[in-house]
Amino acid sequence: MADSQFVVCAPLCFLVNKIDRLDNKSLKGLLSDYYNTNDIVAAKEKLIDDANRLQLSEKPLRAASHRDGDGRHDRELNDMFSDINLLDEKNLLSNLPTYVVDKPDQMPSPRLY
Repeated sequence: MADSQFVVCAPLCFLVNKIDRLDNKSLKGLLSDYYNTNDIVAAKEKLIDDANRLQLSEKPLRAASHRDGDGRHDRELNDMFSDINLLDEKNLLSNLPTYVVDKPDQMPSPRLY
């Protein structure tokens, strides 16, 4: 584990803790509806920085920058999911820092059906 390091990042806290409990479509919908583009971009950059500190045997994750415009929010979110899925496939999610929130109101709540 990453030295029990805690990092405050609400989108990553939600994503990492719900990735195994919700399907990707529902999870993307929740994240997309709740967080704005700036939150998603900051979370993606933090994830990439933390993942690259793990010194992967392959080339490091690259932060593809998307210009403002139609669909940027979805493209950034898709990039973040791709990175999380890659880390999950390599069993490296547990090596990332523990993502936490300082205010629980900053996390979406899955709807109960």
